[in-house]
Amino acid sequence: MEVSDKYGITPLMVAASKGDTEAIRKLLNAGADINARNNKGRTALMEAAFGGHIEATRELLNAGADIEARDNGSRTVLTYAASSGHTEAIRELLNAEAYVDETDLMFAVRLGDTGAIRVLMNAGVDIEARDNYGGKTALMSAAVRGYTEAIRELLNAGADIEARGNKGRTALMKAALKGHTGAIRVLVNAGADIETRDSDGWTALVFAAGTGHTEAIRELLNAGADIEARGNDGWTALMEAALTGHTEAIRELLNAGADIEAMDNDGWTALVGAAVKGHTEAIIELLNAGADIEAWHYFSETVLMEAVFNEHAEAIRVLVNAGADVNAMDSNGDTAFDQWQSRHQDHPDFQEISNLLRP
Repeated sequence: MEVSDKYGITPLMVAASKGDTEAIRKLLNAGADINARNNKGRTALMEAAFGGHIEATRELLNAGADIEARDNGSRTVLTYAASSGHTEAIRELLNAEAYVDETDLMFAVRLGDTGAIRVLMNAGVDIEARDNYGGKTALMSAAVRGYTEAIRELLNAGADIEARGNKGRTALMKAALKGHTGAIRVLVNAGADIETRDSDGWTALVFAAGTGHTEAIRELLNAGADIEARGNDGWTALMEAALTGHTEAIRELLNAGADIEAMDNDGWTALVGAAVKGHTEAIIELLNAGADIEAWHYFSETVLMEAVFNEHAEAIRVLVNAGADVNAMDSNGDTAFDQWQSRHQDHPDFQEISNLLRP
């Protein structure tokens, strides 16, 4: 009766996974090992709970199945029920006094299952417990996924809206990073601090800008976010959008009044950032909005020189055609042409770019 396949799966596990109560009863009466484990350490009870089979779960519990057994990954039977969002199976296991820990709540949150979340919270799970992946709370996990109803459920249960993960990021920042506009709205309306900074000094708006989520940018600005808020390095939302090449985000921020000539701690403007990364569409967008093509940063190089240094041929073409000064010199007296000649002789467009840059 304890025969198993190459994965260690027994007939009892198969019956449990299908919710076949009659087969479970027959196998147990014939002497099947109720707590046998497959190669992953899963028991028949785990299979029944994962499938949400209430009668099968009850049958196995009544027959003495180990409710606290853990698989090879240390997951319990309750965790299996929570990870598949089976609220009734969770209740059944809780009624049988299954141990509850934060892992079970995290699994329910990842599914956005408000019923399971509610049941687990009523059972006393720690709502502020952290996971091992960035120190996220259940609320942060819901925000990352944009689960607005789960966010509401957790907030109604008293979740700390300003709790921070390992990098100092809040639920609002995580929602902004992923562009979940609905989640942003719920959190802001619930009182989330829109200007809170993470360990790098970034606000939710900077996160939305850096990932190009235009609707999230608009939502945050409408809620009063400071468009000129700066990180520890002096970066604004516009600079981050330019550095990452998100043209629509750049346009949204400029239309909202972002300072196109704002400088970071090293004197970089948004245009410099776009040139460093070779984002030609972002460069064009910024130039069309009036960005200073001759802006110098503290390392005494122009926007054109940054494009040259980073070997962005198309960005060089755009900047030269837009009127960048090819005669400008850095602190060593070198022009963009000199820099190109000394660094990029192996570039396939070496001669063409040389001709463009020649003073």
